[in-house]
Parts: sequence; C-alpha cells; structure tokens
Amino acid sequence: MKKGMDYNTSMRSKTDVVRLLQIAAGLWLAYLGVSATIDYTLKSPGPVERFFYIADSGIAVFFLVILTSLQDGINPGPVC
Repeated sequence: MKKGMDYNTSMRSKTDVVRLLQIAAGLWLAYLGVSATIDYTLKSPGPVERFFYIADSGIAVFFLVILTSLQDGINPGPVC
C-alpha cells in the first residue's frame, strides 16, 4: 500500500466501486424492463429479441449476485 494509506481507506474505495457497479447493474435491469415493456406493447418480438432480453437480464442478475457477495466479503459487518 502507499505510504499514509491505511487498510480502511483502501477497503472503503473498493466498497464504493462495488456499490457503483451494483447501481449500474440495477439501472441495466431497469432499462431492459422498460425496453421489453415497450417492445412487447408495440409489437410482438421474435425469438432473437426474446433471447437477447433473457440473456442480458441473466448477465445483469449474475453481476448483481457476484457484486453482492463481493460486498459481503469486503464489509462483513461487526465482529462479535
């Protein structure tokens, strides 16, 4: 670590990055939901569009699960 940088400062910045990525994945899911709603309302999407919605949603959920487990590992909470 750099001189003058303690462990808590390093961990705080990692937690901030993980939280930012969680927010981005949530926005990604919200965008996909709105996009799919508009797509299904205006027309009937074909199998390729359905696959892309399912695949993109799966990737976003995967990132949320991974990032949540990373956040739990970085900040496990108080130790008894």
